[in-house]
Amino acid sequence: MNGAVGGVSVGARLRTMWLMFFMAGIGISVWAITVPYSKIKFDLSDGTLGIVLFAGGIGGLVGMPFAGMAVGRWGSRAVLVAVSTGVGVLLPFLVSAHSALEFTALLFVYGTLFGALDIALNAQGAVVERMSGRLQMSGFHACYSLGSLAVAVASFLLLRLGVSYA
Repeated sequence: MNGAVGGVSVGARLRTMWLMFFMAGIGISVWAITVPYSKIKFDLSDGTLGIVLFAGGIGGLVGMPFAGMAVGRWGSRAVLVAVSTGVGVLLPFLVSAHSALEFTALLFVYGTLFGALDIALNAQGAVVERMSGRLQMSGFHACYSLGSLAVAVASFLLLRLGVSYA
């Protein structure tokens, strides 16, 4: 199907999904590269860091079932807009937390939102894939990986240039 659906072309919907998956890859990777900095900033042992990071995973487990219910009620696009906005707003607070406790609490919320983002993103991807009439999901996930790779390369270059985390 190449025609417009609801006034928006399938091509535009595909490009939007590629961008959303790319941005999700950036969102998780921007946070991930700050883990060593947070460990030093809060003087966390390896074991304590593991417990702190576990909060994000628990948050994801909490967010995913609620995201599924929300997608069923309001649709994947509406949930995707809401949770991706939440992830974007929360990320700067997460990386600028003032204490290990604040970092842990924010990481739980970030995990909750990112788990919900994962569900909504893949649900909306499936909708757009059906509209296109072709397999698209592997391309969407490739865009996620490219977003992560972009952050890794940018981080490497910045660190190589002497820019520090602080």
